[in-house]
Amino acid sequence: MKITFSSILMAVFWSGILVGIIYKLRKKFYFVKSFGIGCIVLVYLFCVLRMLLPIDFSFTQGIPVRGIFSDVYEVLFMTKYSFEKCSFIIGDVFLGIWLLGFVVLMLQFLYEYRKISRVLFSLPKRTDEQYMTALNKVYERKGKIRNVTILTNEEIVMPIGVGICKWKILLPDCEYTDQELYYILLHEYTHFLNGDLMIKMLTYVFCCIFWWNPIIYFLKKDLDRSMEMKCDLYITEKLTLNETAEYLETIVATLKSSGKRMNFPTLHGAVALANNKEDEIIERFQLVLKNRKNKEKNRKSTVVWAVMVFLVWCVSYWFVPLPSYEAPVEEIEDEPGSVAITPDNSYVIIKNGKYYWVVEGYPDEEITEKEAKELEYDGLEIRE
Repeated sequence: MKITFSSILMAVFWSGILVGIIYKLRKKFYFVKSFGIGCIVLVYLFCVLRMLLPIDFSFTQGIPVRGIFSDVYEVLFMTKYSFEKCSFIIGDVFLGIWLLGFVVLMLQFLYEYRKISRVLFSLPKRTDEQYMTALNKVYERKGKIRNVTILTNEEIVMPIGVGICKWKILLPDCEYTDQELYYILLHEYTHFLNGDLMIKMLTYVFCCIFWWNPIIYFLKKDLDRSMEMKCDLYITEKLTLNETAEYLETIVATLKSSGKRMNFPTLHGAVALANNKEDEIIERFQLVLKNRKNKEKNRKSTVVWAVMVFLVWCVSYWFVPLPSYEAPVEEIEDEPGSVAITPDNSYVIIKNGKYYWVVEGYPDEEITEKEAKELEYDGLEIRE
C-alpha cells in the first residue's frame, strides 16, 4: 500500500462524483422518502472515508495516460528547478504548503476549542424545576439516560448542543414555555444519541486536512443540513400530527426570538436547533410534513444502499491513471541495427481473419487479437 499523486487524484475524483450524485438525489423528495435521509448521510461519510484513504493497494491497476496528465506530472514531480543554490521539485513545494495550511488550521482549531472550554466552564448551570422536568421527560421519551448539563448565556441566540464525551446544551438566557423547552432539549439530545457531534467534529478535522479541496466545503455544508433533517425525522416519526406541529412551532418561535448574528464564539462541531436560512428551514419542514416512511422498508433500503456504496467505494480503488511517455528515438536506436517502432513505420493488418504486425524492413509477424488491441492502444493503426 502506498500514497501517490495518482491515488490522491482518484480520491478527489471519486469523492466529487459521489458528492455530486447524492446532492442531486437529495433534492428529489421521492428518493428521500424511499431510501431515507440516513442513507444520504451514509454516502457522505463514505466520501469522507475515500478522501482520508487515498491509497494504492496491491490489486490496484495502473492505466497509462498520455497528454495533459503526463505533462502536468512531469512538471510537478520529474523536473527539478533551481533558485540561487537550492534545487527543488514543485510537487514538494505544494506538499509543504498543504502541510503548513493543515498545521495552521489545526492550531487555530485547538486555540478556539480551549477558549470555548474556558467560557463553558464559567457559564451558570440550570438545575431549576422547569429545566429538570423537561430533561427527565426527554429521557423518558428516548428511553436512554445520559448525563446532560444545561447552560444559559445571554449572548447565545440559538439553542446549541456541544461536547463529545460530556454533553452540554447551551440555551439563550430567556423564558420558555414547558412545551418549547421540552422540544428544544429533545432535538439536541437526539443529536447526541445519533452521534452527530462526533461526525461534525471529524468532518471539521477532515476539512482542516483537505483545506485545498473546494468539494469538501460543499460536502460539509450539505452534510450538516442532512443531519438536521435526519434529526427532525427521528424525532417526528414517533410523534402525533399535533405533536409534530408543536415541534415545528417551537423551531419557528426560536427563530423569531433569535437575532441575525451570534456574539458567542464560534463552536466547531456543535449542533444548533436551526439557522436563519429560509430555504433550509422550508426544506426541513416540507420533509417532516410529507414524510410517512415505513420503518422496516427504510432499514432494508439502508442495507441496500450501504452495499451499493461499498461496492462503488471498492471499485474506486481498482484503477489509477499513470503518466506515460514515449521514449526518445535516440535512446531506442542506440545500437547498430536497432529501429524505433512508431506509427510512421509500423501498423497492424488483418488478413483472412488473422492479425499481423507489420514493421518496415522486417518480416510480418502474426499476433493475437489481444496483442493487436494493445498495439492499437499504443497508437498503431489496424488496417484491413
